[in-house]
Amino acid sequence: MAQNFPRNALGFIASVGVDPQDSDDLRARKVLLVYMILAGMILLILWAALYLVFGELPAALTLFAHAAAMLVSLFLYSQRRISYYVLRISQRLLALIVPFALTISLGGFANSSSFIV
Repeated sequence: MAQNFPRNALGFIASVGVDPQDSDDLRARKVLLVYMILAGMILLILWAALYLVFGELPAALTLFAHAAAMLVSLFLYSQRRISYYVLRISQRLLALIVPFALTISLGGFANSSSFIV
């Protein structure tokens, strides 16, 4: 049973939001988007933890908020409250808005670029 857990968990994750009527191409796109969101949330949490270590609380909170927004949108998608296309657009908007918010939370363009380098 324990050795089947990863396979069962990946199978469950792959089935989130997939309809039986979906074409193979659309099913692959949906599965890939879900996996990318999950991987992105993990990386965002690690990145936010790094900012916490360096004492940049506003930047860490920005990244935690981004991860939380990703989780909420994925939950709504899994409950069929939003469509695949709305999920995709929401992730694109987050990818555009969060770097700007992160730059502002680090003190503007000049200060954030020196902190990143």
